Amino acid sequence: MQHIDNIRELIDDDFLPIASFNEAKQDPWSYAVMHGDEGGQIYLTVPLSRIGASEEELEHLLQTIDTQLWNDPRGRSLYYEHGSVGQEISGGMGGGVLTDGLWLHPALNTKRLDIERALHLKP
Repeated sequence: MQHIDNIRELIDDDFLPIASFNEAKQDPWSYAVMHGDEGGQIYLTVPLSRIGASEEELEHLLQTIDTQLWNDPRGRSLYYEHGSVGQEISGGMGGGVLTDGLWLHPALNTKRLDIERALHLKP
């Protein structure tokens, strides 16, 4: 699975990718970002410090979300980046934002509790 958003790397000067899950776990300002439609829809952002799930569990969650919304395995991606609260993530369908907790695309709000459980979200 690709862990860098190549499109954001080209167009967003503030984008600071982190190459791996393990590296991201060491950075107190790291975020996990999931998207579909090759960046056209940001599904979620969440600080890695709030996630208790393994990388495999994150990849499974992305697959589940993408199957429901786009169903295009080639266009989905999980990546990690260094960021700060309030930083916007450009993307179609409204983009996304980095917050101090779980940010979800509005299309996923009805699945919030399931997603929080899958992330093993910490307070």
